Amino acid sequence: MGEEAPQEGARRRTRRSSDPRAERVRNDLFAAAERMGLQGLPISVSSLVQQAGVSRSAFYVHFADLADFALRLQQLHFDAIARAAEADLVSDPRAAMLQSQRDLVSHFAANRDLYRLAFSVAGTTGIGEDTAVAIERALRRHIDLFCSPPAGIRSDLASTYVAGAATNLIAAWLLGTVAADEETLAQHLFTLMPPWMYGSGRS
Repeated sequence: MGEEAPQEGARRRTRRSSDPRAERVRNDLFAAAERMGLQGLPISVSSLVQQAGVSRSAFYVHFADLADFALRLQQLHFDAIARAAEADLVSDPRAAMLQSQRDLVSHFAANRDLYRLAFSVAGTTGIGEDTAVAIERALRRHIDLFCSPPAGIRSDLASTYVAGAATNLIAAWLLGTVAADEETLAQHLFTLMPPWMYGSGRS
């Protein structure tokens, strides 16, 4: 196996760094991307760093490219969506799961240009594969903690299946292969999910 490239090693160390300056650069870039998304501005590394007030070199210290940046941004939001859903699961698991799908779609819609670019460049691998992995992990945690799957159903197989289908649908929507408004997409992501995933939880 080859050795890790120096640039990737530097990025990996920077990501793990608790240095407030490194964290501030990342947060400034994430905030800039979200502002640009809400304003409908096209995303590129040049426009992003200009909006964030950081240098291109600073961007590449933290991220390999825009696809890597998009993946890190989505992971932040996936974690926040999962935490919010878990907080509401006990009182109304069905409503909590539906709201999590609405929040997921809303995040992709608010950053449509960034994710469309990331998915189109990456094709069926790259961010698409990583998005499926991130959704799968969240679903598997949800199943293991809160669900009672039917006999013989494994959480890893179920979560992988649902995550792959959801990722493909979201990617098709972002790339314009399928047309739907946000609520229709969220409702389909929810309705096509096995009911036991949001039904009665563990006692």
